[in-house]
Amino acid sequence: PGPVNTQLRYGKTYQFRIRLQDISGGTPGIDRKPVNETPSDIASCRFKRYIAPIQPRIQEIESVPDAQPGDVHPVIGTDGPNELNELNIRRPKLEYPAVVYTGKYSDPIQRLVNLANLSLDVDTTDPGHNAEHRVGLGIADPDVNQVEITVEIESLKLDKLASVNGKDDYVHLYTTRRFFPDLNGNDDNYEATLNIPIQYKDIEGPDKVLNVGKEINLTQDLGLTDDIDNLPQLVLPTARTIRLTIRAVCEDKEDESDTSAYYGVIDAANKTMDVRYGEPFTVALYKASNDETGLLALTPGVPNIQALYMQPDAETVFDGKITTLLFGKENLAKNSNVQQLADQLNLESNGLTLYAPKGKRVVLGCSSRIRHTLAPDGSSITFASKSDLFNHWLCCVNYELDRDWMWDALETDSFIVKRTKGFTHDPQPEEENAEAGRIRMIRTASFESLDNPQRNSTQIVFIDAVEPKKEPQNGTPSFPDTIELSYTMEPRFKSGHATERDEPETLELTLPITTPPAQIPKIVSAGYALSPYKRDEKYENSESRKRFLWIEFAEPVEDPQDIYFARVLANVPDQLISNNHPSLFVGPQEPPLPIDPEQIRIITQASSNDLAGLNAMQPMVKSTSSDVHYLLPLPPGLHANSDEMFGFFTYEFRVGHFERPPVNPGEESEKVWTTAQGRFGRRLKSQGIQHPAPALTCMPNRDKNKLWVTAPYAVAVHKGKNVTADPPRTELWALLYAQVKQADNNDYRNILLDDRPLDWRVQIENEKEVNVFEKYTSDQLQLLNKISAKTLKGQTTVSQTGNFLKLVDFTKKNKSSTKYGTTVWSNSEVSQLLSVYGLPKDSSLSIIVVETLPQINNIFEHMTGLVQPQVAQTATNLMSNDQKATFSREYDKRFNAKSASFDTTITQKPSPVSDELGHHRILRTSRLIKVPDIC
Repeated sequence: PGPVNTQLRYGKTYQFRIRLQDISGGTPGIDRKPVNETPSDIASCRFKRYIAPIQPRIQEIESVPDAQPGDVHPVIGTDGPNELNELNIRRPKLEYPAVVYTGKYSDPIQRLVNLANLSLDVDTTDPGHNAEHRVGLGIADPDVNQVEITVEIESLKLDKLASVNGKDDYVHLYTTRRFFPDLNGNDDNYEATLNIPIQYKDIEGPDKVLNVGKEINLTQDLGLTDDIDNLPQLVLPTARTIRLTIRAVCEDKEDESDTSAYYGVIDAANKTMDVRYGEPFTVALYKASNDETGLLALTPGVPNIQALYMQPDAETVFDGKITTLLFGKENLAKNSNVQQLADQLNLESNGLTLYAPKGKRVVLGCSSRIRHTLAPDGSSITFASKSDLFNHWLCCVNYELDRDWMWDALETDSFIVKRTKGFTHDPQPEEENAEAGRIRMIRTASFESLDNPQRNSTQIVFIDAVEPKKEPQNGTPSFPDTIELSYTMEPRFKSGHATERDEPETLELTLPITTPPAQIPKIVSAGYALSPYKRDEKYENSESRKRFLWIEFAEPVEDPQDIYFARVLANVPDQLISNNHPSLFVGPQEPPLPIDPEQIRIITQASSNDLAGLNAMQPMVKSTSSDVHYLLPLPPGLHANSDEMFGFFTYEFRVGHFERPPVNPGEESEKVWTTAQGRFGRRLKSQGIQHPAPALTCMPNRDKNKLWVTAPYAVAVHKGKNVTADPPRTELWALLYAQVKQADNNDYRNILLDDRPLDWRVQIENEKEVNVFEKYTSDQLQLLNKISAKTLKGQTTVSQTGNFLKLVDFTKKNKSSTKYGTTVWSNSEVSQLLSVYGLPKDSSLSIIVVETLPQINNIFEHMTGLVQPQVAQTATNLMSNDQKATFSREYDKRFNAKSASFDTTITQKPSPVSDELGHHRILRTSRLIKVPDIC
């Protein structure tokens, strides 16, 4: 029947019929019908293209025509990326017979023959002459009308999830297509070259970060004037290694059905299986950046520089109590030193290791002064022990590298950290611009950073150790001082980068003193300091004198910026004044020093002298003429006349940092800046310290019949409660003086006329005529008579003093109120006293009241309320067996025997302010007060 003239073309449908063939007689004709027709006699088949395009021909990677032997190809001859300014691309070749099946060429066979002839044209002097035609015989693939270019940016090692294939360390930026020039009806235009310019641009966004993924913004970051697909050029970022994946793409037909009829496999989701997409070819590009300003930024929530001073976090496991051993002990948990450091840097910790939180890239650096181990990529640091973290300052320089992970413009030793350190009041710094360490940025991502990664920045942390103590000078320890620090973090760009860059920022910081004074106080003596004695011209009145307790220490403070401090630990009432109830024998619990434990002290550039710990103790007042004498200020919350001042105090004394002496006279002293834990040295505890007693105030008065004076008794107070003995144990004595002029007529002097005791059970009778025998019972008359005998020294009887004194009705008095004593002189007595000294009756008079302390000889005088069995039983619990027997016998005599009666007889005693002056302790005296004249 002759040869088959049917031409095979992609996209066409062909019918095939199966016929038996006789080798000797040939085959039946095409137009003959089979004897037995069946449905499967003729089969229809679509002829499709299953050959994918090969790699496009890129001029920049082809052989260089004028290359000399030994020359290195500028693109494929180097291992690293290249800086190409354009790409010239031609369609890939398609070999016979596939190129014929496309049906695009008018005479593809002749074109193949012509190329074959060219391959035979060899120039021995030029190995590259027609070399292209000797490698694979084919002509331009006519189905290819465009190239697809996928732009990926090299990221950190292990950061593979954002790449196109999910297996490479790249991040997809964008994918664009460029079309080959139109044919214009000329088959020669299949060999036309597609020129694609390449434009490199520094990132133009506000933070110079190349956003990728969901945050991609090419228009902002690359400064595009139009959509990337509408631009003739490729716009690529600088300072980043770029991988261009270029593949040829076959044209789509007019409708989808024609496309599926033409191509054998269509799978847009998997381009390696889709025959429309050719074999990819990759090109690596890189161009140095010019503008690298704004490189470092502030990390949110973390200052650029901060200094941390931590206390050891060790805790006592067992406190010695059996209950703690059996049941445990609930404690408020506190963070470890490593956890505290991690919290301040927004990092995570595990044991002694610091590392980045999930999704965050952190590069750490550390000073060699701290024993540590850094991860190879700097993403974590492990300290040798906790002892490397406390008792010195940890200065943390923290920045946010305001660049994406793909940015690669720094050397491996990326940052040099320099430090200047000096003490504030030293003339020269200890070190200046010394290298504290380096930060190496290895281009590898940690596993923690790949969990939902944030590729727009990298946190950079450098940890330095600063010793707070000065080096000894000539073998003598130096006194502590505040520290002046400054840090700079200098980036090290690759060669040819960053023609525009910022100057390294200088971070300055002042650190407070953390070293407490080593000196321990030692008391040598103590006494009272009084203000000058002042009186009026005629010596009728004197002023109350200010009194302070002074303490002499064994040696002056060694450091000029230190001073002695004092703090009240406890106070108890004076046992000579109080009722000494057994409940007062319980020792008070000493309060701890009220300063911040400062588990971590944080200093930033915004920190200033906060006077930490200064209010925990009171600075003593240094003498102007002595370096060892200091006035002890009154306890906080008390004044000079507080009732608590009658008692005893337990103090602790410490040497503490206070203030620096002024440089020039007249300048204000500067308070020393220290941490709370570094404020005070070791303590000296001293018990039984007593301040000057409150001033005694007396109130003299006079009418036409009498002169009297009233004064309060000393009060014992414990926890705000009046615990004064009842009756009062102290004695009040009034001294009556008369003023006379000296013989030389230059000044006045006082002459003592008389002294009388005051009693708390009587007060002045305001009624002029009182019948004491009708007003009082016989017992009251007897008591009034005894009191009169005591106060008036037995010089008169109750019938004579009934109009002057009356008994106090204690049922109408507050039991906790202060008791007042009263004594009286009749005017006739005063006249007699004046006449004894030959003084006129109208002489000016003044009064002083003196309060003396008792002389206690037994427990019944020492304790009030022993008549109560409960009080007596509590007292005996504090005695030995011999003391208990003696106490029991005396107790029976006083309280239990039927014949025993409590004798209230007041025995007339010698005056402690005249007869026995010098044999009794004087608690306090009032000022000299003029007696009012008789109206």
